[in-house]
Amino acid sequence: MNILNYFWIYLSINMNIGETEFQDYLGKHIKEINTINKGKLKHNTDLKRYSLFSEVGLEFYNKKYHNLTISTNGQDTIKEITLFINGIIDNTFYDNFNGSYGLPNSILVIDLEKDIKKSEVRFNNGLSSTVKKQTISLKEGIFEEKPQTLTWNKNDYQIRFFFRYDIKMTIISFRSQ
Repeated sequence: MNILNYFWIYLSINMNIGETEFQDYLGKHIKEINTINKGKLKHNTDLKRYSLFSEVGLEFYNKKYHNLTISTNGQDTIKEITLFINGIIDNTFYDNFNGSYGLPNSILVIDLEKDIKKSEVRFNNGLSSTVKKQTISLKEGIFEEKPQTLTWNKNDYQIRFFFRYDIKMTIISFRSQ
């Protein structure tokens, strides 16, 4: 691995994360980000992405996260910020977020789920792995129906929540339009 491809930047972070408006960083140069309590920001030039990991964890609307990624263009202008929240957000988080950003434009829930193929692979060391391929169709729904995605379309940015119920994670992206 070449030192030019990966480097560490240590940031002194000075934001109140529960009130952070990540969309305000979209379109700005990566050097302008004054973000997360002594986190380590790692840069991958090939992917044009920065990733931040905080061992102590940070909070966003009272939910803890340890990982954040920042995608940039060729000039290191921020085009997307993604948070990886531990756990699935609850009604309190949802209501507080809606208080700041309004109701989502779209709430997609599973309409139909169909297993297409399931196979098991056994390895020489005795371990095995199951691979499952499935298709799902989505429909508009409500938050109480265990949504797959929530989307807020704003004038110059989009917010999208993606729920990973299988690993108990909520992924929140702020993206330039």
